[in-house]
Amino acid sequence: WHQLLRHRRATFIAGRPSARNSYVTPPLFKVALERGNDRPMMRLLELSKDSRYLYEKLFYEFTSDAEYAVLNAAVRPVYSQMNLQDLWDLTRLRTRNDVQEELRETTKSLVRQLARPDLLGEAALHFIANE
Repeated sequence: WHQLLRHRRATFIAGRPSARNSYVTPPLFKVALERGNDRPMMRLLELSKDSRYLYEKLFYEFTSDAEYAVLNAAVRPVYSQMNLQDLWDLTRLRTRNDVQEELRETTKSLVRQLARPDLLGEAALHFIANE
C-alpha cells in the first residue's frame, strides 16, 4: 500500500493488519507453481498458519500487539479519500502494463468497486472509462 502513498493529493489510511485476512501470493511463487515447484507456496501456507495461530493466541491478551505476528503478505484494508480528478490520475498512472502487478491489480480492484452509477454517477464513470 506504500506505493499508493505517492499520490500526495489523495488520502490513504491503512487498516490494521490481521492474520484473519487472506494472503497475497507473490508472483514468483505463481511462476514456481506453474513450473511444478510447490515448495515456496507450501512454505507460505505453513508460515501463514503459524502466523494465524500466534495472532489468535496474542489477540485476547495483547490485542493491539497481536498485529506484529501478521505476515507482510496478509491482505489489509486501505481506506481512501480523493476527488474525481485524483481518482482519474491514479487510474491512469497505476493501471498501465509497466506498473508492478500487485499495485496494478489493487488499482483495478478499486475502480471495479467504484464502478457503480450509484457511487460516482454515470458521467464520472464514462469520463474515467474513456480517458
